[in-house]
Amino acid sequence: QGIQTLVAEHPGRVHAHRLTCNHGAPEYGSTEHPDRMRVLSIVWNATLGVVDLMQDPHDPLEAFVWVEADLYWTPETLIALLEHLETPEVDVVSPMTMLKGEVACYDIWGARGVDGVRFGPFPPFHPDYAAAMTGLTSPPYLVEVGSVGSCLAIRPPYPDVRITNDNAIVGWCQAARAEGARIWIDTRLRIDHPHAG
Repeated sequence: QGIQTLVAEHPGRVHAHRLTCNHGAPEYGSTEHPDRMRVLSIVWNATLGVVDLMQDPHDPLEAFVWVEADLYWTPETLIALLEHLETPEVDVVSPMTMLKGEVACYDIWGARGVDGVRFGPFPPFHPDYAAAMTGLTSPPYLVEVGSVGSCLAIRPPYPDVRITNDNAIVGWCQAARAEGARIWIDTRLRIDHPHAG
């Protein structure tokens, strides 16, 4: 519904494309099952290929947003992420992915500090995150991270890298950072995952 609202409010500027795949569920079990990671990696690479095909030198892409269909979020969250991309040092930015109705981080696999340490499930999630929540960091309320696993707003031209290690979006983030991209999480924004599965 959030995507439909944005498309309706910005005709000709916001385009939505849906890519459907089963990237988890009972047959894969654990969120870190290799087959699940492989599927996610293939889908991510295919998505970047579609975005590449959409590029028009006469009407350059302003931003690319990846968001899963099973997440709850508002258009205001997405707009806030896009506004961050106007800051030169912000190449990629995400909200926190939380369990719906909880104060618990869902994305404990993908969200990792620049030190490579995974975020914990409960506040303050990571020492760097706690510092950013004060608003005294630069940019305010943003924490620089090594990777995220969900809901990315990306400013083109993004690093032309593909996942080669079956590590899903984390693999892309690692490769993008190696090319000089900086990745952030806004500590004030959240999207919600409906369940813990």
